[in-house]
Amino acid sequence: MLAQRLYEIGRPLVAEEVPKPRAGSGECVIRVRAAGICASDLHFMAGEVPTGPLPQTLGHEIAGTVDEVGPGVEGLAPGDRVFVNPLTGCGDCAFCRRGEPNHCSQRRLLGVHVDGGLAEYVVAPAANLIVMPDSRPFAEIAMIESAGAARHALRLLGPLGGEVVAIMGAGGVGLHAVRLAVAEGATVISVDPDPVARERAADAGAARALDPSDDILAAARELEPERLIGVVDSVGLPSTFDVSLSLLRTNGICAVSGIGTRRLTLSVPTHFVRNGIRVSGVYGYTPADLAYIARLFVDGVLDFSSSVSATYPLHRVNEAIEAFVSRVGSPVRVVVTTD
Repeated sequence: MLAQRLYEIGRPLVAEEVPKPRAGSGECVIRVRAAGICASDLHFMAGEVPTGPLPQTLGHEIAGTVDEVGPGVEGLAPGDRVFVNPLTGCGDCAFCRRGEPNHCSQRRLLGVHVDGGLAEYVVAPAANLIVMPDSRPFAEIAMIESAGAARHALRLLGPLGGEVVAIMGAGGVGLHAVRLAVAEGATVISVDPDPVARERAADAGAARALDPSDDILAAARELEPERLIGVVDSVGLPSTFDVSLSLLRTNGICAVSGIGTRRLTLSVPTHFVRNGIRVSGVYGYTPADLAYIARLFVDGVLDFSSSVSATYPLHRVNEAIEAFVSRVGSPVRVVVTTD
């Protein structure tokens, strides 16, 4: 089968014929139909975030059809359309027992620690598959993964109905967070320097879609500062983090999901201690987060169509990556397909 593999940091992916995987006990082989390219993949390729041993097949936003069912698997059959949760834990630690494999010290992610979805086939635990209806396009099904990270971030803030939420960045995770917060009854302030991204955020229901140069604090005051329950920083840069802290009300929360590459600095104790400010890192998602997103997606509450900015066939994956890096047309996600 064809796989696009990372052989060397800072270099394009290499097309390679590799053996098709086989399903072990409790596993399924998935015929990949769509795999999203996201900022994390760029971090892996640049060596800013470590992966498993090279060569490595990237791709952790995966949708496809079941091709082979391994021993012990029930409830799944060849041909089923599925979303693939790429994250697994050890299954035995305290975090895994609480349903939080994303915090497991032995966690593994398809496309990071083991071969992922930028290939014609990938193998995954059957327990990590969510069956999808025929009416949902594969490229949009793949978006459930990044929306799960948005769900995790917003969940940390608490119940959102009637509250105000600020979201730094309106790219992949940020735009999902806007949609989800609006669906849960929040009033959303979205901040992004890209006018196309701001327009998308407004279309997704943001009450304010602002440029970083705008008076964001004034906009928050107009919406009653005490209602601003928290901020999701989907960028993770010093500039967005500083703004996030400045917006927080007493006992507010900043959930940081963006993997920036520069050191973040907390404000002075007279600010964050006396105001009871909390900062939480957001890594991945739980199976419950993904199930929640999948349900809203299937029910039509969440629309991912505008998140799929372009599609490229698997053999043109490096063109897809370049299109995402260059930001021409302000893509949210570029998706690689195998059809």
